[in-house]
Amino acid sequence: MDPLLNGLHIAILVVDGFDQARFVESKQALEREGAITKIVSEKRGNVDGAGEAAGADRFEVDLTFDEADPKDFDAIVLPGGAADAERIRNVAEAQRLILGADDEGKPVIRSDTSRDTPAFIQHMVDAIAGKMRAGLRGTPDEHATGIASS
Repeated sequence: MDPLLNGLHIAILVVDGFDQARFVESKQALEREGAITKIVSEKRGNVDGAGEAAGADRFEVDLTFDEADPKDFDAIVLPGGAADAERIRNVAEAQRLILGADDEGKPVIRSDTSRDTPAFIQHMVDAIAGKMRAGLRGTPDEHATGIASS
């Protein structure tokens, strides 16, 4: 059986101080299902996670909010928790990306609606897979173009 998200391009939006555990689990789940993920943030370089564990890690940013184009992605995910989602709401370039994806009918999945990480991850995978099955013809990798597909 093919992975549910095989070849789909997913933008993961985060800013410094995001919920690292939820981000890591979400990214791993997407990639296990065959998705190609890109970390998108407000600045080049690294973005810092946060969490209850001892210390936080840094993650390399693939694209900045202003470099990313919603046409390059099949879905947008904001896994960083309620505080991260609130900070992202205040970044105009991030809102352009989110609204652009929404206008194109692409899934935009936010974790600020659920504190239950496993339930959020299951909902995220099911929602993206369902939207793709319902709205796309051809193979999933035919739909992403541009900077995200590199």
